[in-house]
Amino acid sequence: MKKNICIAGKNSIVVAGLCYVLEKYHDQFQILALGDKNDDFTDKWQPSYLKYAKEQGVKILELEDLYNIDNLTFISLEYFKLIDPEKFKTDQLFNIHFSLLPAYRGMYTSAHPILNNEVETGCTIHEIDAGIDTGNIIAQTSFEIKNTDSCKEVYENYLKHGRSLVFSTIDSLIERTWKSYPHPTSGGSYYSMKSIDYSNLSVNTDCSSKELINQIRAYSFRDYQLPRVLGEDIYGYKQLNIRSLDDPGKIVENDLNFIQISTQDNDVVLYKDNFDLLMKAVREENLSEIRKLNQSNPFTLDEKDKNGWTPLIISLFNGLNKSTELLLELGADPEKTNPRGTTPLMYAKHYAEHTGDIFGMEAILSQNVDKQAEDIYRKSIYDYLDVSSAHNKKVSSLL
Repeated sequence: MKKNICIAGKNSIVVAGLCYVLEKYHDQFQILALGDKNDDFTDKWQPSYLKYAKEQGVKILELEDLYNIDNLTFISLEYFKLIDPEKFKTDQLFNIHFSLLPAYRGMYTSAHPILNNEVETGCTIHEIDAGIDTGNIIAQTSFEIKNTDSCKEVYENYLKHGRSLVFSTIDSLIERTWKSYPHPTSGGSYYSMKSIDYSNLSVNTDCSSKELINQIRAYSFRDYQLPRVLGEDIYGYKQLNIRSLDDPGKIVENDLNFIQISTQDNDVVLYKDNFDLLMKAVREENLSEIRKLNQSNPFTLDEKDKNGWTPLIISLFNGLNKSTELLLELGADPEKTNPRGTTPLMYAKHYAEHTGDIFGMEAILSQNVDKQAEDIYRKSIYDYLDVSSAHNKKVSSLL
């Protein structure tokens, strides 16, 4: 009888985990999938795990189905609920948590580190016990929180670095060779679901400039919400070298493009969101409008829409060469991927293979991007070359 592996969770990290396990262990194990309660088999801003599992012919189960399975290795990669180990026949239960445990156990680990001025966070793979993120630690990896990172950018880094941690650790979990150690006795913290009320999110402006900016960063996750001030969606900020002369929270100026607020120290400019307008201008190759919108809010240049596409990805996929050239001139990130890890170069390749127009590929390659970069399926651009394309030779020669 084959042993069993269940990969449970949501978003790109669990898709990547299942892809890895199928690639390496499908002959030796029965592979099972357990998804999120909100996964409706439809790709959204993140890929649907259940859709991918179904496409791969993986058996999809409910949590209760797993309790009586013998010889089971259970690996939670962003599964949405707590696991009760007492209900399982196996003790091979593992979880990835998005923080450097024992710090930030619990909820909202992309927001609280920003609010607390942390400069580093990371991912932890640990054994599951009866507590909340308290099981013995198996492996960790850390990364920097830049002082401009939003909550969503921190979360995307969790997915990226967590994926690498899974790839480097999962063999030891399945082959039962892992080693673990208890949590350190210091440095622990815990945040419950009630620690941030997202149903009634408000920005406190009676504070220092740093505290105000950190709130904007911590609440900026376009797929769920943007912070709002004076009824306006805010995306981006700037601390001015102007000492505040008014009371903290007072509106100094409310312009078409920004709101200037006094704080306990320096004035802060909060940029009004113009992302939809920027995407429209990119699609229309309205270069003057792109420049104008970028000047009025430089933060939206690398933002992603509901499909995970940046303005640069939109321009490359559609062969909008004038928009591509200008976006790169303005500083658009030539390596910012979609949630599946598809690179801008991959999008440019797709357009070139269909049309023979290699402008986008040449423009991205001029930025010294990593041509070997892999997506969540562990494939690079070379794995996606279309040898049947009439333009394959031209495309391949660039790579």
